[in-house]
Amino acid sequence: MMRTYGNLLRYMQGNLGMVHFILFMTSLYLFVRAIRQKEYRISLALAPSVIIMFVSEQLICFSLNEGSLITQREAVKEIVRAYDSIPVVTIVVITLLIAVLEGVLAYRLRKSRLGMISLFSVKEAMDSLPTGILAYQPQGGIVFINKAMEQLSLNACNTYLVDGNEMSKRLMENETSDIRFPVGNHALISLKDGRTYQLYSSRTECAELNVELLLASDITEDFEKTKELREGADNLKIINEQLVEKNKNIVDMITSREILNAKVKIHNELGALSLRLRRYISEENRSEEEAESIREELQNTLTFLKSSGEPETEDECSQIIETAKVLGVDVRTTGEIPNAEKTRHILACTIHECLTNTLRHAHGDVLFVNLKNEKNTLEVMVKSNGEQPKENITERGGLKSLRMLVENAGGTMSVTSTPELILTLILPKEDEDV
Repeated sequence: MMRTYGNLLRYMQGNLGMVHFILFMTSLYLFVRAIRQKEYRISLALAPSVIIMFVSEQLICFSLNEGSLITQREAVKEIVRAYDSIPVVTIVVITLLIAVLEGVLAYRLRKSRLGMISLFSVKEAMDSLPTGILAYQPQGGIVFINKAMEQLSLNACNTYLVDGNEMSKRLMENETSDIRFPVGNHALISLKDGRTYQLYSSRTECAELNVELLLASDITEDFEKTKELREGADNLKIINEQLVEKNKNIVDMITSREILNAKVKIHNELGALSLRLRRYISEENRSEEEAESIREELQNTLTFLKSSGEPETEDECSQIIETAKVLGVDVRTTGEIPNAEKTRHILACTIHECLTNTLRHAHGDVLFVNLKNEKNTLEVMVKSNGEQPKENITERGGLKSLRMLVENAGGTMSVTSTPELILTLILPKEDEDV
């Protein structure tokens, strides 16, 4: 014979009632939670479980309390006797099915909740951002503030502020900041802890409400790198000025050396001319042609020795042109020489380098310098009337240094070897030349 619920011992009936009570409360909790999450299908599936567990738990209580007033009624007695006649296996199977159903529906509710975007999840996401966010009404009431902005307010103002207007004003006009650049709705502040923030304020409309918005971005790393770059640029400017000054000294030294070499050469030629003159005087048969030749060479030598003193002008371009004239090279310029000191210095170095090449290699006596002024650039073309190179020029020494000087100034340099040697520079105009 199959065992029924009424044949169970009373403590077993009580344990079964406790299980049904737990399942009832669980199903009721899941039912309310499903409605709050707007999962109406799950709430409908849980409704029979709530009803069954509630009725079963009540009937078990009636069965265990036969002496109560409500159990004395005939209708209640009939219902309790009918429940007592239900096989235990049926009750256990139904209990297990409801427990499994509640477990499956609880899992689906949890999974659905993880995929939902709630106000709490939005606040949690905003708090995880490194950017500080403050939204407040024009009257000062704070609508939203994340943890980054709260921490910034505490570090900058040394207190927690509850008024949005006051917080925004004290942050934008932070007088305790070591660095403070308020410009319109932007500001850059640096706090005592070494952190640097960029603030930005704006006004927007949210849910038909005018909301003031203040954003604070941590730009400490970018600010430090920019600061290092500026310091490096200042150091490079100082080094560049030192190099320009040294280059000027090198030009003066090379010019003096060239003049000295020319003087030594003239000295040797003067010695040879003296011997030639002595020999001419000692000869009996003197010719007018020989005398004229000796007189012309002597006059050229004396003219050079008289004009080989220090140049009167301190201008580099004029100085190098006068030096070239002393060395026997005529520098013919076409176009207007620029006024900017930096451009004149590059032009002087260019003429000096071409003068050296003309004297040592080309053996010419005329140097052509063509200056062509464009809107924002100056084109310089230099060539000589000396011997042209038989092969392509390899840049080294002076030409290589000249290229570095031109490119550091933002210009370009090109060397053409055929059909004639031409040095071309494209230089940007300085403010004095524009």
